[in-house]
Amino acid sequence: MVDVIAQWRGRLAIRYLATGQSHGLPVAGNIGLRAALGRWICLFDDTTLPFADHIDVLLRYAQKHDAEGVYAQPFMLTECHTVMKRSIATVLFAREVFLRLGGFSEDGGVDSMDELAFRYLSKADVRLIEKSTVWLTHPCVSRS
Repeated sequence: MVDVIAQWRGRLAIRYLATGQSHGLPVAGNIGLRAALGRWICLFDDTTLPFADHIDVLLRYAQKHDAEGVYAQPFMLTECHTVMKRSIATVLFAREVFLRLGGFSEDGGVDSMDELAFRYLSKADVRLIEKSTVWLTHPCVSRS
């Protein structure tokens, strides 16, 4: 990862925050959210591959519609579309949403991603864009 970031140094404002410890996704996510300096935040994880225009499409839509955030439906070849519609990895949101609503629940494990997505979608003006901007790279897990 460090090598990939080094290739973009000077061209993009990417910071790699190494803590020297394994904290798990919720804690690592909150470290990144607290360190974010820009107006907009877009999270990525290892389950999705963004299309080349992912951030551009979401940001333009958010700005055009004066939304606090936007999420897209991932492109996938599975039946679990309703669960993954809320994937936090497809959401672009204003930093103000994080400041107002908080970050990941650090005791929730993997479910903390769904909880964060649900909290942001239900308490902020985060809108769905009917366009796939990421590819879901793993099959969905049933949550019944």
